[in-house]
Amino acid sequence: MGKVRQDILRYLKKHKYCVLCTCSGDEPRATPVRYQADDDLKIIIYSENYFKKFKNLKKNRNVSLALYNQRLPYRGLQLWGTAEIITHTDPRHADYLPGQAKRNPKMQEACKILNLIM
Repeated sequence: MGKVRQDILRYLKKHKYCVLCTCSGDEPRATPVRYQADDDLKIIIYSENYFKKFKNLKKNRNVSLALYNQRLPYRGLQLWGTAEIITHTDPRHADYLPGQAKRNPKMQEACKILNLIM
């Protein structure tokens, strides 16, 4: 793994929040969200499935993420690409749940209201 990739992965894993930018037509939307990153630099966002960002993503899968820290030295990342919505009916949904939810059937049931954005 190259140094730049290692630096990006370290930054992604150190932080938990970002701004997810979606768009519907010419109306942009920026939403603060919590995320996690895996070792392949895949960003996973959990969110209740009834918010406007999901309506936007169904029409336009192009997204941008903005990450930054508020302490010196100031650093940030701007990421862009396409997103995929994974609902609780998708077998991959359980793969990305937090560890405690994977082991607890009640939490698995509660997580059904969460969609994943990858």
